[in-house]
Amino acid sequence: MASNTSGLPVEIEYDLDTSIVIQSNIDKSVFYNGVDNPLSPKDYKKVKNFITKKFNKKISLTILQDAAASEYPQCFLNIDRKEEKKKVVNNILQMLKKRISILKPEIYCSPTPGSIISGKYSVLNKFLAHPELDEVKNVLRNNNCQIFNISGGCSIIKENGKFIKKTNKNFFNKEEIINQYTNKKYFYAKDFKNITTEQLDKKFYLACENYKNKLSKIPIKTSWNLNFQIYKNLSLNASGKINNNDSRLLKEYSIVFNKTKKKNKNNYTTLKCHLDLKLFYGLLVKKYSNWNQPTSGTLILYERKPNKFDPNLLFSLNFLTV
Repeated sequence: MASNTSGLPVEIEYDLDTSIVIQSNIDKSVFYNGVDNPLSPKDYKKVKNFITKKFNKKISLTILQDAAASEYPQCFLNIDRKEEKKKVVNNILQMLKKRISILKPEIYCSPTPGSIISGKYSVLNKFLAHPELDEVKNVLRNNNCQIFNISGGCSIIKENGKFIKKTNKNFFNKEEIINQYTNKKYFYAKDFKNITTEQLDKKFYLACENYKNKLSKIPIKTSWNLNFQIYKNLSLNASGKINNNDSRLLKEYSIVFNKTKKKNKNNYTTLKCHLDLKLFYGLLVKKYSNWNQPTSGTLILYERKPNKFDPNLLFSLNFLTV
């Protein structure tokens, strides 16, 4: 139904996440889980109509995305991330309000505060666009639904016809969890040994040829200049900026995709991607399934001009493989 949370048109079809509707065989209660599915208000109306028609019941419980689950704004180096965080949080809350008013569930289960960033990029946690629970409750105060916070391993059960939250015995402390996983190694850390410059060059140019060949068959209306900055071990300082002394820049590659032949500020993007050598190489040779996880999972840092999301550009990276 939709390929991106911004509702922007996209010529590169690349499916993302899905929703699920579950109905109890015991009392016919309906649970709708819509987390991470990038649906518009119009799409949510279709979902609501489907549930009403198919299950003949109103929604008992629902979980929706009420915290940003993407790379923005924490991974973007050339913006005011604190200000952008405020804007994204406000947008999330307003969208949540619209969605709940459409779905009209009895209970909303909030996953706030959502995910954390582990490992060497954990300093970016302060820029994550995650609203506080009080903000969620405030924006939904007139929607006539009960709100449960389920973060930290809580559960919802039904007893005597009523839903009850069972709290995890272990107290959930976000800061403690962040500290606990600060030294966690990323999935690619132990892969590949002694990647030579010649190997990297060869894989990139083969992948680039495949990339341009795939894109030439798609009527894409936007254009871009991609630049990859490849590091031995990309490191950040306390401000969330790249520590150039520790990171050790190894290579730089560029791809220009400009089918319109003219740079139009409305459809032309320059995107610089900063990432580790092992991650870049693994993506090129398809050691890792696709580019979606690292691009949206805080494993790549960006500089973008203008600061405007182009889903074609992002999804096109999945063609940059050998």
